[in-house]
Amino acid sequence: VVDEVHYYSDVLRRFVNAKEPGHARKKRKFTFRRDPRDISTLYFYDPEVKEYFRIPYRDTAHSPMSIWEFREARRRLEKQGIKEINEELIFRSYEQMRFIKEQARKETKHVRRKGQQRRHLKQIYQPQATGKKALTETEPSESDDAFPIVQPFDVLEELSL
Repeated sequence: VVDEVHYYSDVLRRFVNAKEPGHARKKRKFTFRRDPRDISTLYFYDPEVKEYFRIPYRDTAHSPMSIWEFREARRRLEKQGIKEINEELIFRSYEQMRFIKEQARKETKHVRRKGQQRRHLKQIYQPQATGKKALTETEPSESDDAFPIVQPFDVLEELSL
């Protein structure tokens, strides 16, 4: 258990409640490491084999998270006044944070698209007839660069199929 999160792998089985060699009463200590970008896996250093082994969450249904997301989930629970913080509450709080973030992202995208749609509707092309030019031959004003020049049908080339 590290920071209320349970990890387990069969690699640890022979080291559970192991005693220090030469000291029958002292429990043996081991080295564990954790990547702060993804706390879903611990790295256990086996002193006999002199190699690191991956130790995943005990409950593999939990989603991976960074140490910073973990701390934020704990802070949210503490702000809510919860005194008994456990693994299940932490992961539930993290899922709520992800849901809020996803909703905000969707809303932001929706608002951005609506804003772009409004800008596009403001740029409606209004041809200006000047002098002897026909209405279909008018060119857009310099401010409307997004619209192509319209030409009459008799000027266009015929395609033979």
